[in-house]
Amino acid sequence: MHAFKEARHLLLSVIDEHCAVALSRAQLMEVEQQVREHLAFLAEAGEALASSLDFGVSLEQLGRLVVPRLADWYAASLPEGELLYPYGLAHRDPAKVDLLRDYVHQTPVRVDSSSGAAEIYPTGHFMQMPHLDICEEHPFLESKAPHPGQQLAGKKRHQ
Repeated sequence: MHAFKEARHLLLSVIDEHCAVALSRAQLMEVEQQVREHLAFLAEAGEALASSLDFGVSLEQLGRLVVPRLADWYAASLPEGELLYPYGLAHRDPAKVDLLRDYVHQTPVRVDSSSGAAEIYPTGHFMQMPHLDICEEHPFLESKAPHPGQQLAGKKRHQ
């Protein structure tokens, strides 16, 4: 009876080791797949950035890659004189892209402003916003009512 218990214990140990090896192998295969996906994304991003000498075109192409893979929203701006002009806008919901595009064209941001895109412009770093609901944040976007600073910003853009 004692030999049976030892044989059973040995069998269970072997099965346990095989299960652990199988689990480790599955985890490694999952990590390998993630690495392949990341490398494919980096290759596509590199192609998008190298495909044109026009920064605006490159930023728009990059936005199409970033959304929906890495983010729900993507916005990239470049300076034009004293203003930041949006070149890359993307969202999972195309209707929100049009809404955002209308908003940023009606309310341009000055390069020396202390908020929004201008806040990150001098550093060159990206801004990650874990949650942003544009209609909650800016209810005037949903109603299409004018923003209080809209006319002032519009006048500055045309000066």
